[in-house]
Amino acid sequence: MDTSNFYIYLDTAPNYPLEILPVSRAMFTVYTDGIFIHQGKSYRVLEVDMEREVAKVRETTDTYITTCRDFTDVDPIEAKMKNEGAEWGEVKGH
Repeated sequence: MDTSNFYIYLDTAPNYPLEILPVSRAMFTVYTDGIFIHQGKSYRVLEVDMEREVAKVRETTDTYITTCRDFTDVDPIEAKMKNEGAEWGEVKGH
């Protein structure tokens, strides 16, 4: 189990972490150009450095949120129909 921490800093206060997350959650929570919510305020993610385990954010007035997509949902029948000229072999659906 990974016990290291990931630090999120406000771009105007680089010496004081805004929030500390477990590293295992960081890639699903902060990503470049995403919107990070902290105590009801919105922050745009400016930079993410997974090696140093830090991210830089800036407060924003954006009124939307972003979410990380952690899965890919591909329908092989639909993909085959969209690429009629390509041949991948037999496709069976269940």
